[in-house]
Amino acid sequence: KQKSSGLNICTGTGSKAWSFNINKIANQAVEEILKIAKSYDNLKLQLNKELIQKVTNGYNESLLYSPEEPRLFFSIREPISNRVFSSSRQRGFASKVCIRSRCWDACMVVDGGTSFEFNDGAIASILINTEDALRTVLLED
Repeated sequence: KQKSSGLNICTGTGSKAWSFNINKIANQAVEEILKIAKSYDNLKLQLNKELIQKVTNGYNESLLYSPEEPRLFFSIREPISNRVFSSSRQRGFASKVCIRSRCWDACMVVDGGTSFEFNDGAIASILINTEDALRTVLLED
C-alpha cells in the first residue's frame, strides 16, 4: 500500500525516452551522495569529476535495456512516505505489474495519449504479451 502522484511503466523501447528522463540522476546529486558516503567510516575515496561522471553514467545506463527483453521497468512518481504510507521499492524490473486504485478521480494514461477512468477499486494488470511484440524491419542500403 502506497501513495504517490503516479506510476510510470515502460518496456525496453520506452526505457530510452520518458522513463529515462524521469529516473536519471545528475552529476550534482551523485557528488553529494559520494561526499556523504565518504564522511562515514573514513572511506578512502578520491572524489574527482571523472569518478563522479563514471558513477553518474553507470547509474543512468542501468536504466536502459533492450527492446527485445521481455520485462517491464516501473518507477513510482513522487512517492509519499510518512507514518501511514511507505515506499520501500520506488523503481525496478518486473514481468508483471498489478495496480489497484484507491483514488476517487483518477485516470490511467497509456502511451501518453489514451486515457481510461481508474477510480477506487479498479485493477490493472500490465504484462508483456510476446504475441504483441514490436516488430522491426531494417532496410539495407
